[in-house]
Amino acid sequence: MTKHIFVLSASLSGLGKGIISASIAYILKSLGLTVTIQKFDPYYNISASNLNPEAHGECIPLKDGWTGD
Repeated sequence: MTKHIFVLSASLSGLGKGIISASIAYILKSLGLTVTIQKFDPYYNISASNLNPEAHGECIPLKDGWTGD
């Protein structure tokens, strides 16, 4: 039987969610279970400059005026 685990957070970056997901997968695999991880972003981040850095934790304003994601 297939089970699903969703890792959601508005305040944790994509890297943080990835680390949490990988840690959970490692524990489940050590118990002998088969694990597959799938990442899903519910938005298209076409231009990080359109995102509010305070509301979207992955948007980093740089000194030269550009933004990084």
